[in-house]
Amino acid sequence: MTRFTFRSDVIVAGLVVAGSAALVMAAAQGSDRQRSVRDRSTSADVVGPQTQGGGPDSDGDGVADVIDPAPGNPLICGDFDNDTCDDCSVTGGPPAPANDGPDSDADGICDAAECPCNSDVNGDTVVDIIDVITVTECVRGGVMDPACDINCDGAQNECDLDAVLCAFNGMSNCCIQVCGACCINGTACVEASQTTCEDPPPFGAGGIFQGPATTCGTQNAAIFEEPGGQIFVHVIGPPVQCPAPIGPAPAAGCVLNQFIDAWVSPPAGQMCHNFGVPGSPPIPAGFFGPGSDPFIGTVCYQGEPLGTTPFGEFGMADTLIRRTMDPFDRCALPGLNPVNVPLEIVALNLVSVQPIIVTYNGGMNPEPWDGRVTLSQIPAPMGQLLAVKTHCNGGTYQSMLPVQPLFRFSRQAPPATVQLDTGVAGIPPVMLQQNQPAPWVTDVDPNLGYSGDVCSDFHPGIQEPGASTDCDCQNNGLHDQCEIEGGLPDTNVNGIPDECEPAACCLGAGGCVVANGLSCPGFPGTTNAPGTLCDDVQCGGQPCIDDTDCDDDDACTYDDCPPSNTCTNTAGALGDVNGVGGVDIFDILCVLDGFAGNFDTCAQSNMDLAPCPLGDGMIDIFDILAVLDGFAGEQGCCAP
Repeated sequence: MTRFTFRSDVIVAGLVVAGSAALVMAAAQGSDRQRSVRDRSTSADVVGPQTQGGGPDSDGDGVADVIDPAPGNPLICGDFDNDTCDDCSVTGGPPAPANDGPDSDADGICDAAECPCNSDVNGDTVVDIIDVITVTECVRGGVMDPACDINCDGAQNECDLDAVLCAFNGMSNCCIQVCGACCINGTACVEASQTTCEDPPPFGAGGIFQGPATTCGTQNAAIFEEPGGQIFVHVIGPPVQCPAPIGPAPAAGCVLNQFIDAWVSPPAGQMCHNFGVPGSPPIPAGFFGPGSDPFIGTVCYQGEPLGTTPFGEFGMADTLIRRTMDPFDRCALPGLNPVNVPLEIVALNLVSVQPIIVTYNGGMNPEPWDGRVTLSQIPAPMGQLLAVKTHCNGGTYQSMLPVQPLFRFSRQAPPATVQLDTGVAGIPPVMLQQNQPAPWVTDVDPNLGYSGDVCSDFHPGIQEPGASTDCDCQNNGLHDQCEIEGGLPDTNVNGIPDECEPAACCLGAGGCVVANGLSCPGFPGTTNAPGTLCDDVQCGGQPCIDDTDCDDDDACTYDDCPPSNTCTNTAGALGDVNGVGGVDIFDILCVLDGFAGNFDTCAQSNMDLAPCPLGDGMIDIFDILAVLDGFAGEQGCCAP
């Protein structure tokens, strides 16, 4: 993941306000696990709220009396992470949102605020195949049953299926496993546990696990731990995405040569700035008005959509970063030479998650003030982006981005606003230094929901699992995809020119060989589709030993190798896996055997029913559901 740090030689030592007062914003620090907790809270492990307001603290729990709901009880100080458990109930102060009560699943939310994990979906006191099938139907969208959300995360996905299978197999603690994004074959993204993601088919997805608590979503921003402390933070990091392989250029309808990268900030409470910690003095007395007390505490921010900008509409984006150019043309081949591109931040819009409490004359007259962070009217200097094209559809980049922030606080009633424009005040910009390479791609999966400049050939923060460097099959110095777009044949639309792919060649005298290119050179035969192998096609007189040799990748036919040892593929009903006509209990038993890895009774090729009609090369719960559909008389894609 991308990590932004800040160079110590450019950290602002003090921001002059009202003469000699100093302000320095400090990033809330925390581990990766703590950051995932912040996703579902407002301030999580940050030690800021207990100091808001200043003034006396009678019970010594670290929360000033003016905002403490029970100033005389150190076990009650407030619920700063909004999970229904008081953050001093265990520690007696200071507030510890990550330790505010029992948390069985270790997700940062106390058990009292969560629903119980229950794999017995139908409530018959036993976890059986019916529960497994019910959850599977929920996951694939066949039904919507709240009971299918076994792990209580608000979604019905592969994690719930993993939990019910865990319980079905007699295991315990089935909800403790933390799910995350799983990229499959570089084209699909599902949320699953690491085991389910990485295990090979048929019992797993055979994918690449992207880390606990990651999600399949749109491009976003993230906050990372900053050891230095004295900083303003809005750190851009890569989301978890699984874009399709390189595809055609974007359609018309975008603004050419604008080079805008749009970002959506993380959920509320992830971006927190401390006042009154070492290196970051309190907001000084008098800043909010005559008699205002020094402010010591935390301000947590979230993004607010920019709306209409001079650069156009970008959906939910709250941050825009502009480059002067794309580092690489989409038809460029991978290489080792980096390209430097100037860039600048041109829009930023963050608002406080909740008001801060400002007091006057030693803790009197508490007032709520809202915060906002935008950009100074004095533009920051240009930054630099260094990109390398490491694979056919993108590579990695690093960057240094100066930011000149403007901090604004607004009182709710009576209305009043104070602000600090760091540019006008002559305060040097904050330097965001990205030390670890982050991913980028040229072509973006159209299902991604990308809100940036689709006319660009550079889209930062998007990872392509299983990226390939093999994109010049003829070794002619030209990108295969661009040659195909120029008219080179690609019959099976897989991004590889036909002339570079093997193809099954049916010989005139019977039998099959695999040849390269668009024809069967040297053979008096017929070439099949590029990418086909001999067991994918039927050639006249093709010999076979068993039914698997006759696989035609069609769930609507019965693959058979009769005593004549010449393949036949007879059209039949969906689910007729034993070829006797109709679908009965014996077909169901065959698929259950196949699910367990037993192919003695029926051939694997005939049990591979889903997705219909091609199958997916494995026998899994979806094939069981398909044969049950056939047993119930549903024919789906195999209907006449």
